[in-house]
Amino acid sequence: MKIAPTFTARSVFSNFAPWIVYGLVSATGHAPLAYVGGLIASLCQTAPQWRARRLKIMDGVTFLFFLAGAVSAFAFHSTLFPRSGSVLIWGTLALIAWGSLLAGSPFTAEYARDAVPREYWSNPAFQRVNAIITAVWGAVFVINAALAVVMASKIGAPMGRAALWLLVLPYVGTLFGIVFTNRFPQWTSRRAPKA
Repeated sequence: MKIAPTFTARSVFSNFAPWIVYGLVSATGHAPLAYVGGLIASLCQTAPQWRARRLKIMDGVTFLFFLAGAVSAFAFHSTLFPRSGSVLIWGTLALIAWGSLLAGSPFTAEYARDAVPREYWSNPAFQRVNAIITAVWGAVFVINAALAVVMASKIGAPMGRAALWLLVLPYVGTLFGIVFTNRFPQWTSRRAPKA
């Protein structure tokens, strides 16, 4: 009996597609266009969910985040999003993760339901696995938000190697989250008592 959700690297990366597009475009120094790129990628991701009336919380908030960033940059010429982008991004993701846990509906369960039959969705093991995965993502997002705050507070100050670590560590944390998301359900399935 398979009740643990199955995640693949492809599914995790596709869920982060708007954030990846944003990161790639913003690395070129065009933050306002990066928000538009993230918005377009998010719209492509959420449009089928809207049509099916099955919008996932992470995808919906991601769309609203990039919409706010694009409107802020183009309509109001605000520098809030470009200047504080990393802090806002990681903070938003942390709020989604911890908020969904507090609401009793871990955001990862919405994705896991795509791979697990409906009759297992209310199973305590399914819920527990998703709560743990969501908590791990919440921790990764909080740590990355803290690193972004430190980096933002040091803008213009000489930092040497510290800057490199502050830039690299969020990617390491995210990679850990992806690997954990892929491996943990399999590990719990192997440890579960056989029926």
